Amino acid sequence: MLPNGHVIQPAGTYAALDEGDLEGTFPMTLLPIAGTSLFLSSDGGIRDNALRLLDIQALMGSADPTVAHVRFAKPTSLFHGIAWLAPDTALASGGGDGFVYAFDVDTLGHTLTRDESRDIDLGGPTSMSYGEARWYAGPLAVAQGGTQLIIGPSGAATHLQVRSIEAPTWGDSLGTIDIPARSVFELAADPFDPAGETLYATLWDSDLVIEINAATMDVTRSLEVGKNPEGIAFLDDTLMVVASSDMDRLTVIDRSAWLQKGSIDIFEEGQPYGQGPTELAFDSVRNKLYATLSGVNALAVFDVSLSASDAGLAPAGRIPTAWWPTDVVVQDDGSLVVTAGKGTGTGPDLGTYPYGDGPITTLMHGGVQYVDVPTPTELSAMTDTAEAARQLALTEGYPEVTCPDETYDFPVPLTPEDGPSEQIKHVVFIIRENKTYDTVFGDLPNTDGDPSLVIAPGEMAELFRNGRKLAQGFTNFDNYYTDAEQSIQGHIWTAFGRTTDFIERSWLTSWGRGTRPPMAGISDQGKPTEGSLFNAFDRAGVAYANMGEIVGIGDIPLDPRYPGLVTAINRPDIEKSCYIAARARALCELPPLVYAVMPNDHTHGGAAGKAHPGVMIAVNDEATGMVVDAISHSPLWPESLVIITEDDPQNGADHVDVHRTLLFMASPWVKRGYVSNGHYDTASVLKLIVTILGVPYPNESIAQAPLPFDAFTGTPDYTPFDYETRTYDRPCNPDGTAADATARGWDFSKVDDQPGIAYWVWRILHDKSYD
Repeated sequence: MLPNGHVIQPAGTYAALDEGDLEGTFPMTLLPIAGTSLFLSSDGGIRDNALRLLDIQALMGSADPTVAHVRFAKPTSLFHGIAWLAPDTALASGGGDGFVYAFDVDTLGHTLTRDESRDIDLGGPTSMSYGEARWYAGPLAVAQGGTQLIIGPSGAATHLQVRSIEAPTWGDSLGTIDIPARSVFELAADPFDPAGETLYATLWDSDLVIEINAATMDVTRSLEVGKNPEGIAFLDDTLMVVASSDMDRLTVIDRSAWLQKGSIDIFEEGQPYGQGPTELAFDSVRNKLYATLSGVNALAVFDVSLSASDAGLAPAGRIPTAWWPTDVVVQDDGSLVVTAGKGTGTGPDLGTYPYGDGPITTLMHGGVQYVDVPTPTELSAMTDTAEAARQLALTEGYPEVTCPDETYDFPVPLTPEDGPSEQIKHVVFIIRENKTYDTVFGDLPNTDGDPSLVIAPGEMAELFRNGRKLAQGFTNFDNYYTDAEQSIQGHIWTAFGRTTDFIERSWLTSWGRGTRPPMAGISDQGKPTEGSLFNAFDRAGVAYANMGEIVGIGDIPLDPRYPGLVTAINRPDIEKSCYIAARARALCELPPLVYAVMPNDHTHGGAAGKAHPGVMIAVNDEATGMVVDAISHSPLWPESLVIITEDDPQNGADHVDVHRTLLFMASPWVKRGYVSNGHYDTASVLKLIVTILGVPYPNESIAQAPLPFDAFTGTPDYTPFDYETRTYDRPCNPDGTAADATARGWDFSKVDDQPGIAYWVWRILHDKSYD
C-alpha cells in the first residue's frame, strides 16, 4: 500500500532494482538491444545514479534482472537519455554533469564498463545563473546513418547539440540546432525515413512537438499538442502519437500533412487532470498502443485503427504497474517491459540513522516489470484491478457520513458541490518541516508509535509541549502519510495535492548537485495544468491568504506583511504566529483559507553561531500553539479549523512507514481526545479544505482521496486552547565541530539543499553530540 492508500499490484513479474551499492534508485528509461533479451536502463535516484544492463529473460524466470551496472556516485549524475551504437557501444546523458558518457557493452558476456576515452564534453557554463552550471544533457538520438548524435537540452540552452560519433572525429561539434524551448523530453528518429535525417522532439517546457532535419540542422515544422509533451510512438510512415503528460492527452499527428488527425483524452469526461500519460509503445502486429500513466500507476491500452478517419485510438483496458511507471517497451512477441521509478514504496525503517539526505531517500527503489501479452479475458481482469486501485471510493471501509435525519448537519459536506460548510468558515493550514510520526509522537500514549524512535529521549514533553497538548486534546492522526520524500516535493504536495512527471524526474538528479534551479511548482513547466490550491480558489472566487508559500502562487500575491515573506527560516516562527494572532484577535479578520509556512523546525543543523536545533524546534512548537490559542480566544473560533502537518518526512525513522508524518487538527468541530486510525495523505487534507470551503476538486489525486470524516463531530465544543510557553533553551551551536564543518558547505538560500542536515539534527538532539 502506498502513502495515498492506493494498493500496488503490478501485473506479470516484478523485480525491485535494489543493488547493494546504490542508495535510492529511480529507473527512468528503457532501451532494448536488438537481437538480445537485454535492455539498457538509466537510473536517476537522489543519491546514486546508474546505467544498468538488464536481462529480461532472467526477470521472466523471477531472477534478478540486473546483470551489470555502472554506478555514478553523487555529485555525478545521469539523466534519461540513452543511445545504442551497434554492436557494442552505449551512450548515456550525464544531466547536469555536461557530458555524454560512453560505455562498452558485451552482449554475450553480459558486461557493462565505462569507456572514459569516448566521453563527450558538452561544455558550459551556460547562461543559467545557478552557479557554474554546465550544459544540462537530456535526451539522445542517433541520426545520419549512425554518424551524428543529437543531444537535447534540459535546463537553460535553447539549442540541440550535434556531435560526431564516427572516428576519427568522435565527439567533435558538427553544429547546433536552435529550438523554441529550453527543455526537450524526447528525441526520436523517424524509423520510416531511410536516410536517417528526420527526427521529432517533444519540447518539455512548452506545448510543441517539432520536426528536425539533421542534414540541414534546422527545425522544419512545429505543432501544438498540449502542455508538457513527452513520449512519441510511430504508427506507420504517416502517423505518430504524442503524449502530453500534463494535459492527460494523446494526439495523433499526420506527418505528411503536418496536422492533428485527432486526439483522445485519458480521463473520462468531467474528470480532473492527473493521470499523466508519459511514455508510449506501439505493437504494430496487434495494433495496440500502450501509454504509461504515471499518476495512477497503470498502463493504458488502446486499440489502433490505422484506416480510421478520426483519431484511430479506442480505449481497450489498463494494466496495473508499480508506483510511477516511467517507460514501456513492446518486445517482438508483444510482451511488455515496464520500469517504475518509485517501485512499491518504502515501508518501515528501524535502523541507525544514516548520514545523508534522510533515510527515506535511500529506501526508495524503483523496479522493472514483465507482462506477457494479455488475452482479452486477462486484460479485462487487469483493468478491474487497476481501476479498483485508482478509485479508492470502491475500497471497503472508505470514509462516509450518513445523517439519521433528512437534514445534513455535519460540519464537513459530502462534496464541494454540497458546500461550503455551514459550520466551518475559516481554515488555517500550517505547514512545518521534515518529521516522521515516530520522531515526534512515537512515545505519545494510545497511538501507534514506537518510543525508541523519538528524536530526543527524555525531552519530548518539553520540545513539543504544544504539539502534544493539541494532539492529545483535539484530534491526532497516527495513520497519516505525506506523498513526498523531500521538501521540494513536500511543498508541491501541500500546494498542489499532486506531483507531475517533470517534477519526479527532474528533482532527483539535480538535488544537492547545484546543476538546476528548483523550478518545480514555480515555472510553467513545473506546474500541473490545473495549477495549485491557490489557483483553484481563484477560479472559485474564494479568498485566501498565502503566508510564505512561493510554490504555486495564485492571483493573490504573497502576504507582504507576513514576517519573512517566503519560507523564512531565519525569522522566528513566533513572529509569524503573532501576525496571524493579531489578524484573528485584534482585527477579527481572516479569509476563508490561511496557508501559513512555519519552517523553523527545519533548523540550521549544527552550523556554528546559529540557534541550537532543539531551540528552533521548540520555537516552532510554541508558534503553533500560539496560533491555535489566538484563534480559539477570538470571535472566529466557532467557525474555524486549524490543520497542522509537516511537508515531508525526511527527518527520522518510523516503525510503520517512513512516509508517515504528523497531522493534528483543532476546532470546535473536531473530536476531543480522539486518535484517527484512518489511512489519509496530503491529498486528503487538501480535499478536506476544498470540500469545506466549496471549491471544486482540482485534480485526480484530490478527487480520489478519502475525507477524514471520522475526525469531526456534529456537536461542537467551544472550549478554547491555552498554549504553553517555551521552556526549552540551549546555547547556540559551538564552533569547530564536525557538525559545523558539514554545515559550512550548505546553501540555506536553497530549500533542503543541505545534505546531511537530517543526520546532524538527530545526532545533536538524540545523541547530544556535535561530532
